[in-house]
Amino acid sequence: MIEFNFGNITFHRKPIPVPPEYRPLYKIAQIVLALKLSCKKHKASLLQLHLFSWAVKNKENSDHIIAYVRNPLEIAIDVWNLEPALNRALYFAVAEKLVEVVPSSGDYLLTEKGHKFADILLKDNSVLKAEKIFFVIVKNSITNTLVQNIAKKWNNNA
Repeated sequence: MIEFNFGNITFHRKPIPVPPEYRPLYKIAQIVLALKLSCKKHKASLLQLHLFSWAVKNKENSDHIIAYVRNPLEIAIDVWNLEPALNRALYFAVAEKLVEVVPSSGDYLLTEKGHKFADILLKDNSVLKAEKIFFVIVKNSITNTLVQNIAKKWNNNA
């Protein structure tokens, strides 16, 4: 235990729980599954990964994206959250060589090591069940072009 003493005031550092969605390994697992199951050539832009992260955050979001995939003319996708936790997880994933940044585009590409990690996750039926189902359902339908077109609406509505 670490203690800080400032005269008459003493602080005791105590561990605090971190929600799973903010834990880097949890986000890294989501990233590699998204790249493995739902991205053409196992490659995605940062904005695309943020959309996937937002979609698997809760059932309402994932249901909305699935409805859009099934009927894009009748369902609209508006603004989604951009999460700093995803950006931090990407830094770790690159450092661990699970993904790499494509120099020409800035996209994220799943590496051989990332494929192996994704395969381990896919074999374990006790982890990330909802995420796996979502990524299989949407397959390759959430393309970078689609995400860019949706993002252009943000600028037009601002």
